Amino acid sequence: MFDAKKFSGGLKTLADKDTPEPLFDSPMPCLFVRLGAPVDDDGEALNSKPVFIAESAAKATAAQGAIPLLPDNASGLVIHIADAAKLFIKVGADGEGVAYQVFELESQ
Repeated sequence: MFDAKKFSGGLKTLADKDTPEPLFDSPMPCLFVRLGAPVDDDGEALNSKPVFIAESAAKATAAQGAIPLLPDNASGLVIHIADAAKLFIKVGADGEGVAYQVFELESQ
């Protein structure tokens, strides 16, 4: 049986709004990932445009059905996935990104 007993988090920013990137460059086994719009210490949105979440770089647009994450959605969304590196992020403006927490696998 597996249980999420530890998690790690951070902020993934993308330099180029035209180039989708994976959340991680190498495999990251997990139970699920929480993605939210980044905010400052006062809870103010850091993004000016939506970020799109998809299963591939080619599908990381609204027209391809990617999941939009609006700038004021700090609570975000949870995606059940076995490898966080299979999630692709596309930002609407250069230098923007997502806050994430990866709930990692730990065997019992």
